[in-house]
Amino acid sequence: VRYREAMAKDPNLVVAQVNLGTLLADDGKTEEALKVLDAATKKAPEDAMAFVALGMAQVAAGKTDDGAKTLERALVLDPRSVAALGAVAGLCLASVPAAAN
Repeated sequence: VRYREAMAKDPNLVVAQVNLGTLLADDGKTEEALKVLDAATKKAPEDAMAFVALGMAQVAAGKTDDGAKTLERALVLDPRSVAALGAVAGLCLASVPAAAN
């Protein structure tokens, strides 16, 4: 994966970590994704997208409460983040019971 190569060349390249973590989560490798994304948020504690990616990976891993808190942090960092707003809206919709027929 090119993201790993980029990270090897520049360990502080947070965007590569976020993209790698997102790919790992999409591939179902959530535990590895969580490690990569957690490291990204530690390197860039003001990067809202890193927190969005981590929050979404936490939700995918079944850690919904942690994911919600992480997404809230993303919104504190960037209240206009469409990605964070969309993820939070998705969580809210997922928690609404299906309408009875």
